[in-house]
Amino acid sequence: PLYALNLVCFPHRLDKAVLGDILTGGAEKIREAGAVLCGGHSIYDHEPKYGLAVTGMAHPDKLLRNTGCRPGDALVLTKPLGVGLVMSALRGGLAADAHYEAAVASMTRLNRYAAEKMERFQVNACTDITGFGFLVHAAEMAGNGHTLTVNFDSLPQLPGAMRYAEEFLATAAGQRNRNHIGGAVDIAAIPEAAQEILFDPQTSGGLLISLPADQADSLCAAIRKDDPAAAVIGMVSERDRHAVVVL
Repeated sequence: PLYALNLVCFPHRLDKAVLGDILTGGAEKIREAGAVLCGGHSIYDHEPKYGLAVTGMAHPDKLLRNTGCRPGDALVLTKPLGVGLVMSALRGGLAADAHYEAAVASMTRLNRYAAEKMERFQVNACTDITGFGFLVHAAEMAGNGHTLTVNFDSLPQLPGAMRYAEEFLATAAGQRNRNHIGGAVDIAAIPEAAQEILFDPQTSGGLLISLPADQADSLCAAIRKDDPAAAVIGMVSERDRHAVVVL
C-alpha cells in the first residue's frame, strides 16, 4: 500500500468528536500498514459511513490469486468467523461485552502480518473472507476444477458466534449469501446454526490460504504469532459434485 484517501459520510446529529475518533482510528491503521494518508472526501448523510480508497503496488510475478489451488493442498484460515452474528447481537442489545471486544480485536487486526508470513511458503491460492461469507469465497477458490473439504470443528469462531446463531440473530446479508451459493455446497452434515457461521458476512475477515499439505502446519504456526486463531481447516481435491463439502 502506498497512499489512502478517506471517504466519509456523517450525520448532522452526531457529535463531531465521534468523527474525530473514526478518522484517528483510520489514520492509525494506515500508518500501521505502512501507507500515507493523502486527504479525502466527506459529505453529510443520514448514517455514518467510513472507508478508504487505497492505492498500492505489487510485482506482477508475485501476485496471489483467489484461484489456483491444487489437489492435495491443505487449507488455512487466519481469523475466526462470526463477526456479523456478534454485531447483530450487539445491535439487539444482546452481545456480551467480551464477545464484542473479541470481534473488534479481530476486525482491527490487519491481514498484513499473515500475508508477510506467506512469502516464505509455496502458496497456490489465497482470498480474504469478507461480506460474502466463508462459503461463497471458498466456492470461488474451488472454481470449476476442485472441491474444498472443510472440517467444521476445525474452523476458528469468535466467542459467542454459535450462541447467537442458535438464537436466530443471523443477518439479512447472511441469508443472501445462502441464496446465492445455492446447490454449489454440501452442508447437510452440520446443523442450521452451524451453517449460519459459514454464511455469515465478515467485516475485515481473515485469509483463506491453499498450500501444499506438508507446509500447512509450519505456516499456521508462523501466522499464530500475530493471529492466534489461525488453523488448518481442510483439504483440496479434484472436483467432485460440490465446490465445498463441510463435514
